[in-house]
Amino acid sequence: MYVASASTTLKLHEFPSGDAVHNYQPGTKVDGPIRSVSWSRDGNWLVIVPHFGPPEILTVKSNLKLLKFIPNVEEPTCAAFLSSKKTLGISTKNGLVMLYDVKSRIVKKRFPRCISQITHLEFSTKDTHCAAACKNGDVCVFNTVTNSPPSILKVPKSTSVSCMKINSLKHNLMCGGSNEGVVTVWDSNVGKPKWFREAFSAPVNAVTFSTINQDLIASAGGDRQFLFFDYNERKQVASVTVDNNITSLDYSQDGMHVIAGSQNGRVFIYDCRNISEPVHSFQAHKATVRHLAFQKRCEKVNSGSMSSLLSDVVSPVLPAESQKKTHRTSDLFGLAPAGSGSVSMTDIANRRTLSKDEGDSFLLALGIEEGNSATSHNDSVFSKHSASKLPALLCTNPGGDNIPTPNSAKLFEPKQILSDMQFSSTPKVCPGSGSGDKTVEIKSILESMDIKSTLREIFKEELDKHMEEAKKIVELSGMHTIHELRRNLFDIQMLQVKQFVYMEKVFEAMKHATPFLAAGCDMNSLVEENEQLKVMNKFLEEQLKNAMMTKDNGSEIL
Repeated sequence: MYVASASTTLKLHEFPSGDAVHNYQPGTKVDGPIRSVSWSRDGNWLVIVPHFGPPEILTVKSNLKLLKFIPNVEEPTCAAFLSSKKTLGISTKNGLVMLYDVKSRIVKKRFPRCISQITHLEFSTKDTHCAAACKNGDVCVFNTVTNSPPSILKVPKSTSVSCMKINSLKHNLMCGGSNEGVVTVWDSNVGKPKWFREAFSAPVNAVTFSTINQDLIASAGGDRQFLFFDYNERKQVASVTVDNNITSLDYSQDGMHVIAGSQNGRVFIYDCRNISEPVHSFQAHKATVRHLAFQKRCEKVNSGSMSSLLSDVVSPVLPAESQKKTHRTSDLFGLAPAGSGSVSMTDIANRRTLSKDEGDSFLLALGIEEGNSATSHNDSVFSKHSASKLPALLCTNPGGDNIPTPNSAKLFEPKQILSDMQFSSTPKVCPGSGSGDKTVEIKSILESMDIKSTLREIFKEELDKHMEEAKKIVELSGMHTIHELRRNLFDIQMLQVKQFVYMEKVFEAMKHATPFLAAGCDMNSLVEENEQLKVMNKFLEEQLKNAMMTKDNGSEIL
């Protein structure tokens, strides 16, 4: 597995050794730090935005090399892959967010423009939401499904956004930090902060959610503090002393490790089971580590390789004095406590793996033996298998040792029982032969029916729970849409009022510009005056005619 680190160059390191296996310089010269780094969902591609120039897509299949440029994007600032490698989200300095089709090389969608430069861009796990953090302190949340107007979020008691991350387990939750030292969690469904704390006395450099515990946040500030918060409990759960400011963070996919990049170019690896000291560190860059990102993998991690990975990370590097310290007994980080009672990944894998010779666990749990064949004539259909063996079958490993957990009461919760059972796709049918008639054990049938009814109730409860959550999400989405419609109608009404006031001012100016209207003259008096002028005009015309006639007569006499 690789870890991508970015400063002025991009490097890929082997995890957990930290050995640099690839080094890539974007562009033709070093113009400044890389603006953003994002892995594709399958972990084969990387997209980076250099300090100057178009976004670049890199492939890591055989060697780290340039695959293609993203042309015709003016001043890009961030780029991030969606769930598919075919679609890429790109943001620009002029506040534009677009979806780019990598295969056809066209922009297939543009979101409403933000009013400021975009500095961070994130997409939810199911690509239903896009969050863009702006330079003026706004966080615009776009709904990619409904195309509704964006929701505007703010960091409480702040006028800036310095970092942002979307929860990979719950898509409506986002965490962020500001230059004022405030860490917050937003719920995009309701459009307001769910929790915040003035945690740092300097700007917040990085925040990230745990990949296995949706309530856990890791954050780092410019005051050499590295803090962990449980926002649901509204408390700080851990504090780590660092010698240099941490500038970037990321959780591994299994949630066991946190990787932190520092201001002096060094990268530290922390084990979540004992977070007090790093288990390993290595020099990645000469300048500040701006971005860190674990390589993503869609497929499940092999338990054997994971156990060997943990032994390589934890055992050789921990100093003697750090091993003597008391380990964390809480399961807040989503892991079993370290120590003598801890369980290795190999034990868990052995517990969850069924041998081919052991048969089908689902048939065993129902009290049905495996030796019965559909074509057998003399074997019994059901065996005498007590239902009381079900908890022992589910909660003990093949070796007979009980698996310790932080809370033993959770072992017999229905949801945990179902998650621990590994069902085969089809029951294994083994041919068998014997003598005697087919017998049916009434007790086994009744016990099987009880187990079936219990499982049916469990499935029904889980389904009802998910349906209630879906109803709440739909209800909140509807309320948000209604709120946006009301706000748009209010804006239209305000525009009408402004236009009415403007027209009133225009009419008033026209009234003052006309003298006789300003004097308040009556229309009837104007009509009468017009008639008098007509009469006077006729009288003057007659006098003029008489004068002309008199003049003509005098000239004739002479």
